Amino acid sequence: MPPLPAAPAASPATDPHPTQSLAVAGRDEAGLPTTGRCTAAFVAFRTLLALALALALPAAAATFRAGGARSCITPQLGITINGGVGPGTARHIHDDLFVRALVLDDGTTRLAWAVVDTCLVDRPVFDAAKALIAQHTSLPAAYVMLSASHTHSAGAVCGVHLSEPDPAYRVWLPGRIADAVRCAVNNLADAHQFPRNQRHS
Repeated sequence: MPPLPAAPAASPATDPHPTQSLAVAGRDEAGLPTTGRCTAAFVAFRTLLALALALALPAAAATFRAGGARSCITPQLGITINGGVGPGTARHIHDDLFVRALVLDDGTTRLAWAVVDTCLVDRPVFDAAKALIAQHTSLPAAYVMLSASHTHSAGAVCGVHLSEPDPAYRVWLPGRIADAVRCAVNNLADAHQFPRNQRHS
């Protein structure tokens, strides 16, 4: 892919994005992010786990296992930020970006989910991640669900809103998505104990 064009210079008086940061987020009393970027992902994640536990634990309490992990995917400063009315440039890191993974195993079937802190991810990136996951965990691609949190404060993985993707970030990201799932598999334990002792990459 050709190198990204240089971002046009802008003076402080005319710069439409003077304080653009990666992963801008407020925090509540418990220290949890309160922006739409993380809140929706966290709520969906916890709801999914609660439903799975409610359905599976009564029938298979001795064998039902869960594992969770995350991997940091914060890109370098200077990367293009997409999701706005035009491209921006990361000038500050407010808080880190992550892939958050959950793996459930009832002794017969193993399923994995991962949510990526980025605006959009296209199929080639997710397919590359699923291939790595299958290679290292034997989890078939059909048993892995990948999605994006749709934050507007992350590096450009694919072109959108007049922004071009960052080629190096696209190449690097699938491995980190796979790392989160691999660590979640390593963390599989009795679901009664989840999320204790969950290690990350």
